[in-house]
Amino acid sequence: MQKRNAKVTKAKKARRVIEKDVQQALASFRASQRQAVKRERNESLMPSQVTDSYWISAYRERGRYPAHTARGGKWLVYLKREYVDECWLKIRDAVRDGRLGSSAKCSTAMPNPNTSRSSHVICVYTYDAEDAQDVKRVRATLRKLGMVQKIPYKSDAATDQGLYNVHGDTRIASYYE
Repeated sequence: MQKRNAKVTKAKKARRVIEKDVQQALASFRASQRQAVKRERNESLMPSQVTDSYWISAYRERGRYPAHTARGGKWLVYLKREYVDECWLKIRDAVRDGRLGSSAKCSTAMPNPNTSRSSHVICVYTYDAEDAQDVKRVRATLRKLGMVQKIPYKSDAATDQGLYNVHGDTRIASYYE
């Protein structure tokens, strides 16, 4: 009888382990499905048309890039509404292809107190504002993509301090080229 009970107990434990593994696999699958739906939604979004979120984003999918640090920053590409969709597609694809930094985000048509209503901003992130070689490499790539106007580079520290030109703050940019 004891042998039978031990076998039943072992079988129950094994079943629980299998059930737990199946639940974890199912949860992982569901999470990946949600990511795919989110990505698919982001694929078709044009910044000038989105009104339910302040930002849409793109992330590096190819190549390696250092992890973002507390010293990170971003190039700020300011654009009129009629140009934002075309420029966003170029930058989004370059980020995904590994030609820019780790990520980028673009303001949408949803009114934002930190941006102008008639223009948009695309933020192209770099991992470390003190890595001048990488910051300038990203800027050179933006030029190749057609962003030839002078644009500012702002550290994350300045953003964390709440410094914005639209609020009257000046001399925020670490670079302006």
